[in-house]
Amino acid sequence: MRINLIMMNLRRPLALILLMGSMGACSAEDRTSTAPSDSAPAAPDSDTSDADTVPVEEVPPGDGVPPDPADAVFDDSIIYEIALTMSEDAWLNIAQDPWSETWHAAEFRWVDESVAEVGVRAFGYSSLVAGKPPLKIDFNRNVSGQRWRGLETLKLRNGYYDASLMHDALGPWMLRSAGIPASRTGWARVTVNGESVGLYTVMEAIDDRFLVRNFGNDDGPLYSIDGIRGHGLMPLTDALSYFQYNTEIEGDGSDLEHLTTIVADGSDEELAAVLDVDAFFTESIVRTLAGSQDSFSADGNNFYLYNDPDLDADPDDLHGTWRIIPWDYNFDFAALGLQAALQVDVRMPWATSAFAYDPFSGEPYVDVLMQRQIDHGRDVDATIEALTAGPLSYDNLVAKVRQYEALLAEDAAVDPLSSATAFEQAVANDLLYLHTRLSNELGEEVADCASLEASATPARDMSPQGTVGWGAVTVDGWYWGNDEVNCVGTSELCIGFDVLDQHYCTGLYTHAPSDVTIQVPEGATTLRGAVGLQLFGSDCSSGASFSIVQNGATLWESEILYSYTAAEDMGAVTVVPGDVRLVTATEGDFGCDTTSWLDLRAVP
Repeated sequence: MRINLIMMNLRRPLALILLMGSMGACSAEDRTSTAPSDSAPAAPDSDTSDADTVPVEEVPPGDGVPPDPADAVFDDSIIYEIALTMSEDAWLNIAQDPWSETWHAAEFRWVDESVAEVGVRAFGYSSLVAGKPPLKIDFNRNVSGQRWRGLETLKLRNGYYDASLMHDALGPWMLRSAGIPASRTGWARVTVNGESVGLYTVMEAIDDRFLVRNFGNDDGPLYSIDGIRGHGLMPLTDALSYFQYNTEIEGDGSDLEHLTTIVADGSDEELAAVLDVDAFFTESIVRTLAGSQDSFSADGNNFYLYNDPDLDADPDDLHGTWRIIPWDYNFDFAALGLQAALQVDVRMPWATSAFAYDPFSGEPYVDVLMQRQIDHGRDVDATIEALTAGPLSYDNLVAKVRQYEALLAEDAAVDPLSSATAFEQAVANDLLYLHTRLSNELGEEVADCASLEASATPARDMSPQGTVGWGAVTVDGWYWGNDEVNCVGTSELCIGFDVLDQHYCTGLYTHAPSDVTIQVPEGATTLRGAVGLQLFGSDCSSGASFSIVQNGATLWESEILYSYTAAEDMGAVTVVPGDVRLVTATEGDFGCDTTSWLDLRAVP
């Protein structure tokens, strides 16, 4: 079952929130020093360069292995302090010309621990923004072999395009919860020379140490995208035109080229012998559930490939077992707009991502591995059901968002790339996206619904009829379109209402201006419920008000409410059996005045 609501029929304001530049991957160290022009394609952040790292002598985690000293750095329940001290000219170069990605020496301090000299530069592509650039800290850059808490590098993500400042933590958490290796994350308030720069997500770098921790070795080549977007595992003839290697193991690309022939033409047995098929499949589903249009399956971007020699079915071929490691999440969830996130099809994200094309040939991008698995009968729905019944349940996702919301709100309010209002709206949009996506995929309401009084008559049973400014009167869910939808007694899936960041399961959607009549049954004396504007993913309402009228008298009226206004409780409105009018009025352009009567019911 699919929600037809829903967003595919949107006509107007979402165009305003889909101002998305073209997105691609990141390049290596030799990126030009000029800032991209306003007309240049914007590419998501990634920095997968620096092949001159030193291998780490480390044993994989397991019984009897001491705790990782970096665990505290990646504790996502605490915001730590990172202080950098460097020359004023060095910081001016990084902060005002991040596109040059020039290395500078600095002193690094975390809480009360310090490293006298580290290398610092900006990194990324589309997130390279003056004032609060993303930062890469390399402990090994100026002092050979130097480590801090066992780490060679740290990536500090700035949250550009993400006013919630949580996507770069929430995305990896979802993947790790599903068993896919992904960066650990933490948080830090960053100062430079005593001045605040803002709140950053502290991300574990994908390097030798990451490989050892997750796979038990760092003996194979690690590849990442080189240039704008990727090629995934589509047939390759010149792999190093698309990929670069990232560790001291210098891959020449021939192993990747050969792998793509197996993906295209090899038997299932041959493919399973050289590639972690399950992980690639799960990674694609999790990232699409997270709303990504800019990942391996969507557009061949933002991932690493590791040729793991520890699992080698045939020592005489070019392959161990290929592993996928995801990266870059600031464009996930509702960062680019609700419609953009919802339109990506879990079963073929490349066909529904606006960015899925080969950057060299211009031909459409296809995740040929996932396409092959689906063609061979792999069950996407079963995987989604297993994930959402377990670690990625709606309750778990909401709990994680709420944890991050409570932790980050105060810092987001003063962050250069967010604000109290922007943060609140971004969190509400993400919760709306997650609720809609999971309900859509599972074909059922995933949120817990408040119980109405046993004696209550819900709005659906009071024969609502009338006129609305857009769409149709809809019960127990909202709808945007010209075709009438009645979610009761049909196959349509209606999933209630989201007002600000709260969910309601029952009520009426009566887009303003509206005048709808309900029939209060015998024995009922009171109307109860709340009113608010169904969240639309955009702050586009000019304001709307609600009133309850019976026999020509106004019994109750609301304040003027807006897109991101919390619901207003009606209290107890005294009525008599018979006709009651529910009236909504708009304060201006009514395109986004998505007025809704929430958990409306009549009680004795």
